[in-house]
Amino acid sequence: MMLDAAAQASPGTLALAILLLLVAGTALLGAAFRSGSDTEATRRDARLRLILPAEVTEEAASAPVEEIANAVDERWGFKARAEQIAVRAGGWPALRIPLAVGLGAAPVTWGASHFIFMADNVIGFPAALAAGAFMTWQQVQGAIRKNKLAFLDLLPESIDLIVRAAQAGIPVTDAMAVIGREIPAPVGPEFAEISHMVQMGVDLRDALHAAAERVAMGDFDCFVVSIVIQRETGGQLSETLQNLAGIIRRRKETRAKARVLTAEGRLAAKVMAGLPAVAGGILALFDPSYISVLFTETTGRHMLILAIGLATAGYLVINRLTKADF
Repeated sequence: MMLDAAAQASPGTLALAILLLLVAGTALLGAAFRSGSDTEATRRDARLRLILPAEVTEEAASAPVEEIANAVDERWGFKARAEQIAVRAGGWPALRIPLAVGLGAAPVTWGASHFIFMADNVIGFPAALAAGAFMTWQQVQGAIRKNKLAFLDLLPESIDLIVRAAQAGIPVTDAMAVIGREIPAPVGPEFAEISHMVQMGVDLRDALHAAAERVAMGDFDCFVVSIVIQRETGGQLSETLQNLAGIIRRRKETRAKARVLTAEGRLAAKVMAGLPAVAGGILALFDPSYISVLFTETTGRHMLILAIGLATAGYLVINRLTKADF
């Protein structure tokens, strides 16, 4: 009965229904994926609030109204959110490729929906916008992850430099200034920003808090906690930071092992995504009439849309399951 009803429905209605189902499924997957990262962000903020109280300081209370408005805009504004994403990805130049991929995916999707699936603009334009936004977001997340891995590779070396400076009696802020000059990006510029804020009169605790918000990594949060606790209660900073550097190195080794163990799953996801296109190309080469049904018949186009949606969903699920968080 369901097949008969589907056969009696108009092609545009059926295509629109399939598209809406695919969009809804992708949205549910995205919501499920984001819930894990939101939980981690909530836990990180809770840890930081234990040692970095958010009360307004006397200096902030006496600041001009314009500065307070700018602070609110920096926390909640769209511009601030875009700048935050750019910083976590390694700067605006790192977003050129993700934006180019998104801008390229939109017209390709519109052309495929218009010329292959014979869809009108009511379906083609939303599908193009959704594909462009999705590809851009995926590429941006990849750039952020790459920048985080580069940051974690250089962080133990930077901590070792601070340890040697502390053992020699050099202030931590001076050691951070040296890191800003000697250690390459992305670690060097971050520590240089902390040193610059301290030189401008910002308390080290507030400067570290701002850096933790920008970097948004658990390993760097532990470094911030260590520095702040040592300033508040005293203790052997060099020994604490040495242990932290060792932990970060062991976590790096663990991530490398996890990447090796999940290599089969990541390869399976890529094969699953590429195999249908390869198989379709081979069939089209040997028997074009056999594969042309997917492009000339209405039912074939609907089946092709459904297959693309299911393959994309499967790739996203496997890619998420084989991706180690850090």
